[in-house]
Amino acid sequence: MNSLQARLRLAIGAAVLSAVALSLLVGAYLVRRSLEQNAFGGLRRQVTLLANEEVHPPAGTFGQFLATQDERLSVLPRKQARLLLPERPTGRITINGRSVSP
Repeated sequence: MNSLQARLRLAIGAAVLSAVALSLLVGAYLVRRSLEQNAFGGLRRQVTLLANEEVHPPAGTFGQFLATQDERLSVLPRKQARLLLPERPTGRITINGRSVSP
């Protein structure tokens, strides 16, 4: 009889562990997908702001500043942007594991 109880406990433990593992995997997938959708949604809103001519304020000496409820976007003239950006690299740079020439 002990053998039957041991097998039953082992089966229940395996079922619990597999259920927890499956829940963690599905949860991680859903969180990742949600984060990606939010990031693309933010980019989509920024593109919509830039594409809509009626939303653009007149460009001042500091550039254009656009905003939604969630985000703020600044479009700077090249002269202003050069002050914020590093010098142009002369060699190859790596972005997300891909080598790119500037």
